[in-house]
Amino acid sequence: MGDLHSYGSGRSTQRAKLRAAKKILEDLKKLPLPMDVTPYWRKPRMQPTDPTERPYFFYGKNPVSALYEILVIRRQAPPKFKFVLLNRERRVEVTLKVKDLQCKATALSKKEAKANAAERMLWMMGFKKLMQMHNPSLDPSEVRLFQCHVYREQNLYRLKILHDFKASLKAAATTDQSASEDSLETPSSSHLQDVASVPQTIMSGGLDNTVSSGSVTQDCNVK
Repeated sequence: MGDLHSYGSGRSTQRAKLRAAKKILEDLKKLPLPMDVTPYWRKPRMQPTDPTERPYFFYGKNPVSALYEILVIRRQAPPKFKFVLLNRERRVEVTLKVKDLQCKATALSKKEAKANAAERMLWMMGFKKLMQMHNPSLDPSEVRLFQCHVYREQNLYRLKILHDFKASLKAAATTDQSASEDSLETPSSSHLQDVASVPQTIMSGGLDNTVSSGSVTQDCNVK
């Protein structure tokens, strides 16, 4: 780890790694802590935005992953899938439940049935028009142009989020610097008056000259 090295031995690889990590941790505790590091609780964090606010969020995305991502960002419970095999029809029926919403879908495979159920659930949550806008039906000649447009909008959105985050970091650093400068002790007016009352001979070094000359003459007199 950097310039630090440690070795550990044991009957298993896990024990050897654990002992080596403990040794290097003791060496790390001896190192001085940096003083100009901002604590993590004071640093601004990149706030997660709602996925539906991102440009072309549903473009080319699996409905199951889109549903999971929306629920995670909104801090909701994950969806619950329940599969039933229909032997007579040789199809798979899946029941999807999200909070109070519930829907069913059937397909020849489990994966397809799960995707169909997730798509229906997104429609029930009010994302049908948005999904159709992000995945329009286009001619084969227009697919490439639309794909370039989607990637451009997504990259511009990422750059904007990154720029805002860096600006917040810079603002936090300036506020910390101004707070540290204000906390420094400033000389009081009484202290300035005391300094002003000191004779000019002492301030200019005349006292040292007089003392040194006196010692020289005294030595000469003794001789």
